[in-house]
Amino acid sequence: MPEDTVPNDLDDELNVLDAEDALARDPWLVAFGDHAKPRMLRALALAYPNRLNATQIIENAGLSDRNRWYQNKDDLLASGLVVQDGDAGNSPLYKFADNDDAQQLRSLIWKLADRLNGNSGVAGNDR
Repeated sequence: MPEDTVPNDLDDELNVLDAEDALARDPWLVAFGDHAKPRMLRALALAYPNRLNATQIIENAGLSDRNRWYQNKDDLLASGLVVQDGDAGNSPLYKFADNDDAQQLRSLIWKLADRLNGNSGVAGNDR
């Protein structure tokens, strides 16, 4: 086997470790824990200013059960961080809120991301 080739099982193990390290450094999950609500908030914040339907939110959050959205939707809307913003056919669309508190949170999370990743620049203005 050539020297620069990695066996498949080791390669798979390294990919899992890379993914775990990335999740451990994800600012949303560091700040709020690795649960359904923070994952859905993260999905909406990353998509901002785009609007997503429930299926897209669940998929972008890395969750497999669409019912997780419906179990948490009222809490997320009540937080003021998520708003319903129109419809696509019969599907309601949601987005990360435009209000000052929500946008300040987004900015702080991106600054935390820079710190966790060793960057000294100020994030948030370009995301």
